[in-house]
Amino acid sequence: MFLKKSWNLNKLFICFNISRFKMFKVDSILNIFSSLTFFVANIFFWFIMTETGLFIKGWSFNETLVFIAYSELFFGLDSAIFSMSSRFWYIIYSGNLDTLLTRPLDPRIRLIILNTNYLEIVTTALSFLMIIIVSGVKINFFLLIAGIAIVIIANIVLALIRFIMSYSAFWVGRMDAVSELSDCLTWFNKYPLVIMPTLLKIVFATILPFYFFSTFSAELVLVKLTYSKAIVFVIGLIFNLIIWMIINKIIWKKGIARYESLNG
Repeated sequence: MFLKKSWNLNKLFICFNISRFKMFKVDSILNIFSSLTFFVANIFFWFIMTETGLFIKGWSFNETLVFIAYSELFFGLDSAIFSMSSRFWYIIYSGNLDTLLTRPLDPRIRLIILNTNYLEIVTTALSFLMIIIVSGVKINFFLLIAGIAIVIIANIVLALIRFIMSYSAFWVGRMDAVSELSDCLTWFNKYPLVIMPTLLKIVFATILPFYFFSTFSAELVLVKLTYSKAIVFVIGLIFNLIIWMIINKIIWKKGIARYESLNG
């Protein structure tokens, strides 16, 4: 039932996005162009870094391109699907949660579905494939897919953390700063976290999901990890997903109880 309702909503908004693209062609084309300009500049930055000798130890420029591909994939999916989770506090603060709680679909999932940018998903996928091809690195297909799956899970974990931060509105009220703070978390995907101190890398692979934004996928695809390390990091990713789901569920229930007691 849930999948059917979600799919029906998605079909509706796919049609809406197509109509929007037709109506605002210039705006859509300029958005695509700006995204293209951004990741070309990103590639150019890493090229200059490599040419000047400021490269990451053990990483060639071509291998760095693979990292950039996963970095852009993470950022694109976050922007197209999950970024609205940091604005959930406004639904709580405005009182719109009252009506959404009576709907059959969870208001958090509804928020994500209604704000999904399907055009950006397509452009992100094309950008990812293009950078992978341009890198010239021979990649195992199954590792490539595994890397994509890791990025998607990392996006889900980040969305859970953003929702938790938004729940502060149940107790505090208006929380504009939460949106700004949670949006900043995505910038951990811009640089390979292999440059971080060992202690920070452990924290980012166990307590916080930053290592999985793009670094883990790139290292996995480029076979820079031993089998035992890969297993440990996969366990870390699963732990992150489970622990943040549990925390999300607990705080959501506490927040709803408070919200109903104030507005009942």
